[in-house]
Amino acid sequence: VRALAQAGLPAMTYEFFTGLTNEIERQELSGNTEAVERLSAIRSELLQLQEEVQAQTRQVLGEAQETLEAILAAEDMDQALRANINKIDDAFMYVLAGETDRAEETNQQDRLDKLNEMRDLLVAQAEGQTPPEVQLLNKLVRAESDDEMRQLVDENRDLLSPDLVAVVDALIDQSSSSGQQELQDRLYAVKRLLIEEIG
Repeated sequence: VRALAQAGLPAMTYEFFTGLTNEIERQELSGNTEAVERLSAIRSELLQLQEEVQAQTRQVLGEAQETLEAILAAEDMDQALRANINKIDDAFMYVLAGETDRAEETNQQDRLDKLNEMRDLLVAQAEGQTPPEVQLLNKLVRAESDDEMRQLVDENRDLLSPDLVAVVDALIDQSSSSGQQELQDRLYAVKRLLIEEIG
């Protein structure tokens, strides 16, 4: 029961437990004592499991909140992020997104600016850990004009190769299958420029 419950935790809603309780009451009215005992035991175990998961979730999110506040309070946010890089996980990003929304809704502009700065630093750090060819492709896709794309290519000629074009082809296929038409158009423009420059 616990293994199945853990696999289906998102489905354990108020409506689910209401339905289970209704089924217990129906079996009780029909005099099926064995079914009542079995379903009641299952309900108790599921409720206990749900409480355990909620407690674990509160603890994880609480720790992520503490980490976020410590980084926000640091004099050097970039250094603080690097020092806590092992704590930057899904829970941290969830808390960061929530705090950003909350700061925006409550017009806490100073806090919002710092949270946005933190997000930008995280993006920069993540990009810094990716291969230079991937960084170049990201910049090319985000370029706002053909001139900016050409400038990027001129500055990074040592990274141009048929392999890079092959990566763009793979990204085009991926964007096509996921219906990202705008990204696909940008990638085609990047591919045309790369082929033109490689010769």
